[in-house]
Amino acid sequence: MSKSSTRTVAGVSLGWWSACINADNGAARNARARLRRAGTPSDVLACEVVHEFHHRLVDADLRHETLSDEYALKLAAMAATMAAIRENSKEPLAMKFGAVRGERRALSELRFQKLLRAEDHWKLSTALRRSLPIVGNAANVSRLGEDLFFWGEKTRNRWCFQYYGTPIPQVLKPESVTDDAEESLK
Repeated sequence: MSKSSTRTVAGVSLGWWSACINADNGAARNARARLRRAGTPSDVLACEVVHEFHHRLVDADLRHETLSDEYALKLAAMAATMAAIRENSKEPLAMKFGAVRGERRALSELRFQKLLRAEDHWKLSTALRRSLPIVGNAANVSRLGEDLFFWGEKTRNRWCFQYYGTPIPQVLKPESVTDDAEESLK
């Protein structure tokens, strides 16, 4: 991972997930278990590993993004959701949810639409964690980290294009997409 890619939310998310959540050691297994059992944002924020994630975001010079009122909720939602991911895949999560299996999509349209209507980051995280097993708990960690961090109408719209497998309009493509991630957006 290049220095510039670690200075984005996507790079920080993947680096934190790889080192603190997906690593094959006791500390990572403990962190995964605690975060998966967490029922509230404060349960998540009471895990030291989440503060490691926060420090990485701040160290990446994303301080201005951490000043919003909803930042703690966003951080908790990101950490809890990423702790539910067991495999980093190239495909964005919305694309995996929309994959046709037989005559149906992996995640039903109604469930996908409900996910998009989540009222806040924590409700979104809960819906995502409940839906991840449908796709084998696999997701593009860097893309998901950035999508959760900047969740809003633009991200929701991009997810709709990905879910239905249609080309994403240039205006909806994320700004910090790396060459590797660019391939996964098509």
